[in-house]
Amino acid sequence: MSYEQFYGLKEQPFSNTPDPRFYYDGSQHAEVLTRLMHAVTTMKGLAVVVGDLGTGKTMLARRLLDALDEDQVESALLVIIHSAITPEWLLRKIALQLGVEGVPENADKVALLTLLYQRLAELEKEHPELVTPDSPTQRVGGQPIEGFRQVRHRLPMLSIDNTYNEADLREFDARVRRGLKGEKPQYVVEHKVDGVAVSLTWEKGVFTLGATRGDGVRGDDITHNLRTAIVDAEGRLVKAHSGNEWTPAELVADLQKTPAPAH
Repeated sequence: MSYEQFYGLKEQPFSNTPDPRFYYDGSQHAEVLTRLMHAVTTMKGLAVVVGDLGTGKTMLARRLLDALDEDQVESALLVIIHSAITPEWLLRKIALQLGVEGVPENADKVALLTLLYQRLAELEKEHPELVTPDSPTQRVGGQPIEGFRQVRHRLPMLSIDNTYNEADLREFDARVRRGLKGEKPQYVVEHKVDGVAVSLTWEKGVFTLGATRGDGVRGDDITHNLRTAIVDAEGRLVKAHSGNEWTPAELVADLQKTPAPAH
């Protein structure tokens, strides 16, 4: 006997695709739906719902989409049903949905996140009313950490721009050549490591101040930490030190003597 016959239903209440018409507004589901709606209406960023298989997560998502005002919110539902789907595949799909052009097929996770960041910056420039304080574009290096003495940088520590577009590189080269007025430029290409920038100050050859980037204008005073040990980009100890008589030239020379990591 079928569900329809046993319960006197007009149609099947269950299928592979949850139907919001059969949503049961239990106390737990109602609370989750309220929290999701709050996250959307206040633009609080990513909201995550977790639960066991069959607890109604997809049903809640569909119920939320039905409750949103189409004139105020643009929404879509993505259901991932294959366990072999990679983060790169998902990021590539998101990039295409957001209108990112020329997404490389072999782009890794970092490259895809960079493309998404650039697209976000473009959208916020077109619609400045949608910019939120917690947007990734509003952060330079993070706010200074409580507990450290804060210092103001003599010059702002700005973020280095990046690109995965050959046309941008050629435009950069053209600007350099125009600035050199006929001189042939020479380039040095190095790895860029995010999140490790510091500002170092020497006075009369004596290391006196080291500060994190912070928000680009103010950073945390980590002079003591830098005096104790200097490490390379791989996190390996280059030289332990208890004094403060290093000069910039000596520090650079010491780093250059450190062997490069094997690949």
